[in-house]
Amino acid sequence: MRSFVFCLLLLAGAFSEAAAQRSWTLPSQEAIAADLRSDNLDTLSRGMLYVDHIPYQDWTPALRSAILYALASEIQRDREAMRLGVHRFKDDGTTAFLAEYAIVMQDPAAIPSLGHGIGVGEVRASGASGADSHGPWRR
Repeated sequence: MRSFVFCLLLLAGAFSEAAAQRSWTLPSQEAIAADLRSDNLDTLSRGMLYVDHIPYQDWTPALRSAILYALASEIQRDREAMRLGVHRFKDDGTTAFLAEYAIVMQDPAAIPSLGHGIGVGEVRASGASGADSHGPWRR
């Protein structure tokens, strides 16, 4: 009897989760920009996930600014971690994805962060390829 009730509860949870996923809506770009300005890695990652669902041509100036802020902040956190001899296992790749977003924007304000954060050669290579299967390149 107990296992039947447990299975019933588990099944009900699966149905409610599926319904929640179907009713998912994208937050406003202002809310996404706020996520990108967060110091919390989970919040930042959520913001990056949302950015990936918006065609880069539709990014507002506030969202573009938040992307550049997030990139500069992430580069600074990486530098501080290296200075302390700490590897930031949980956020591997965060800087690279933010750099992809910045490259797509073709905003001159991104140049200092890109040059300091991922290197000039890698920026040139990323801009030259133009057809990566990740992030904004697929649009």
